[in-house]
Amino acid sequence: MTDYGTPNITQLEESKAGKRIVLMLVGAVIVAIVIAAYFFVGRTKPLAAGEVSQVYLYPVHHEGTTPTTVGTTVTTKAEVEDNILVLAQVKVTNVSNTPLTLVELEGTFASPDGEQASATVGEGDFQRVFQAYPNLADQKRTPLLRGTQIAPGETMEGEAIFHYPGTRDAWDKRKSFNVTATFNRNPPLTIPVK
Repeated sequence: MTDYGTPNITQLEESKAGKRIVLMLVGAVIVAIVIAAYFFVGRTKPLAAGEVSQVYLYPVHHEGTTPTTVGTTVTTKAEVEDNILVLAQVKVTNVSNTPLTLVELEGTFASPDGEQASATVGEGDFQRVFQAYPNLADQKRTPLLRGTQIAPGETMEGEAIFHYPGTRDAWDKRKSFNVTATFNRNPPLTIPVK
């Protein structure tokens, strides 16, 4: 006679295994939701937004001679130097609730030979660039200087001048160009330039 009221051992084991699988799946879903919520709520919100609205390239080619001394004989050595001045119109907006102090603006471009970085020139050098290269007079704007205070919700815009060794060809073959604004005790803002 068969007893239909009592389950056999195989059915009980299958039932327990199925419950364990369901519990593990529910636990995995709960853990995934908790991790996603942590990253969504705990993520760092940006303090600033920015853009570079204009980039002007000024290649500088210099040829000259340098005196050299060998023993008692003074000779001259030919000297050729190529540099690039990059004038960038940079806009930075404080999207945080606290004031930001601009510590540094740095321009970085990736050339085929590697990455080159340049901090923007200071106020005195900014004026000297336009004295040394009068052809740049039409490109002169108000500078965006180190130490600039940006209040919450405020936008500051100005010109930054970066200097790199190399030729226009190296600039034209660049892979990328970014301007990074560094703030006092806050994460930096990197602005990719197209």
